[in-house]
Amino acid sequence: MSFLYSITIYPLEVLYKLAYTLCVSVTSSYGWALILLSLLTTIIFVPLKALAAGAQRKEKNVRKILDPQIKTIKAESSGAVAHERLSALYKRYGYHPIFAIRSALGAFLQVPFLIAAYQMLSSFEPIIGHSFGPVADLSLPDGLLGGFHALPLAMTLFNLGALY
Repeated sequence: MSFLYSITIYPLEVLYKLAYTLCVSVTSSYGWALILLSLLTTIIFVPLKALAAGAQRKEKNVRKILDPQIKTIKAESSGAVAHERLSALYKRYGYHPIFAIRSALGAFLQVPFLIAAYQMLSSFEPIIGHSFGPVADLSLPDGLLGGFHALPLAMTLFNLGALY
């Protein structure tokens, strides 16, 4: 097991396994437990999404101020002069272009959780052979869309929708 995995994904995977086991004991169903686990994850991300939304607003507000000035600098000068003027502008506003990444914070924070959930579910032996609704075996790819797997697609769309 790599060091990075063991300090980032693995602890989340263990937490997901504990939470899923608890959800199974509450619902007595592996399928409903998955839905409950998904809802709990969504609830946990509410404050993180609020934090990310704040970062996005801040970035948008700063860019509203900077963009016209950057455009002017680029129109009036080039090379080292443009670089110096842009550096002075960024310094004046306490900004660095790398800060633009802040607006993607919400999506970046979800990635380790999604990987951990996938890892946990792909190796969780108790779900082998358990069906739920149209899914014959929760441990296998669903193949509901003529060979395409509907559940990962639905989960991805749901999570992307939750970002906004």
